[in-house]
Amino acid sequence: MWVETISTFCEKSQMIDESIDATTLRMRKVRAAYGQDKSQEEFAASLNLTDSAWSNYEKSRRPGLDAALLLVRRFPHLTLEWIYRGDPRGMAADVFDKLESSLEETTRRAARR
Repeated sequence: MWVETISTFCEKSQMIDESIDATTLRMRKVRAAYGQDKSQEEFAASLNLTDSAWSNYEKSRRPGLDAALLLVRRFPHLTLEWIYRGDPRGMAADVFDKLESSLEETTRRAARR
């Protein structure tokens, strides 16, 4: 099932998107999925990063290798391939699904407040 799902995803999306916009979107998904409603500043502090560094990752810059490795170490189900390229191979299906749906759910919850 997962192989079929990932194959379908790869075919439909042309899979690899290394653009800065796509990478910053993935960083927002990480915080939405694993930040437990933390602000950028709170999430950055929980990773021992400055809030300006994390803000840059969500808005305009790719994380450096040290920050990406920090994310993989903190959230072992993430992969460098997904962080930098959007390639979900090597990730568990439930992790990929959580990341894909997290930003939408966070936006819906914020709208209800």
